[in-house]
Amino acid sequence: MKVNNTRANQGRLGPLRRIAHIVRRTLRPDPIELFFNLPYEERVREVKRLYSPEMKRLQLGNWLARSPEVVEHELGSNIRFFMDVITGYAFSLSPLSIMQWGAFTMTEGQYLSRAGFSGRFIASDFDSDHLAYLEQNLTGLQFDEIEFRNVDLENACADDFCGTSMAVALAVLSNIQPEGIQRLFEAISNSEIKCVVIGDMYVKESLNPDPETARSVPYSHCRNWCHPYLALAAAYDLQAQFIPDFTYSSFLEARGIFVVHKGITNEIHAAAVAEAIQHYFSRQPKIWAEYAGFDLSKPQITAVHSDQNEPGAA
Repeated sequence: MKVNNTRANQGRLGPLRRIAHIVRRTLRPDPIELFFNLPYEERVREVKRLYSPEMKRLQLGNWLARSPEVVEHELGSNIRFFMDVITGYAFSLSPLSIMQWGAFTMTEGQYLSRAGFSGRFIASDFDSDHLAYLEQNLTGLQFDEIEFRNVDLENACADDFCGTSMAVALAVLSNIQPEGIQRLFEAISNSEIKCVVIGDMYVKESLNPDPETARSVPYSHCRNWCHPYLALAAAYDLQAQFIPDFTYSSFLEARGIFVVHKGITNEIHAAAVAEAIQHYFSRQPKIWAEYAGFDLSKPQITAVHSDQNEPGAA
């Protein structure tokens, strides 16, 4: 009788692969592992270096030279449902003011302006030089009033959010360290803010709603954290809702929308999401036409996942 030794062979190869993996990591330390093992202050310093004005300029290139038609197309075809959700909440809550956390290119601000929100908008960032750059160069926003405010979310306090009814944060809070995210949620709890719409990455463990056992989970392939937003809300007497999101890299990493709030009724949530769905449906032809031509092998999609299949990789 013929014996299938495939599993036995794999068993012998397994330890060898693990040893090879350990040798590779010893000779060529993983910079992501090194980052997460740094003391708190050094992790913060490294993140701020990665998002310094110089690094931002390198990433942005000549984005201000885009024509109005190109800007309109990019906003209309933005694949993130998050954009429609912030629009839904903006119109269902009718906040007097909205603050964007992490101004970068002010995509949320541009999107809300295009969608028709004309109230007071506050663009915030930890980098005052970048805020000055935006204030001098970004035009075409149709808000009643716009303010550029220096806010360091890593060391936030309630006063930072003075005059803010609602805040939006897309792919920002995963850059805040666990020590800082605790302070931020305490500041939200003690502030005027009624609603924060967060768009960011998550893993199964970070969806744990229990503040006693939940923890921030370091993402295995980049210098980001999957924070337990549901549990953080509960820990600071806030409420939270979860809505799935979708983006180009959704096949590699999960993205969600976390609506952290103070006593917003289910009826208002339902109205906001219904508004968001209608908005999303109206954009579908542009979204999928753009998505059809997108290359999922682009370096920015695959680079942080290049060692995903190595032994020991999470």
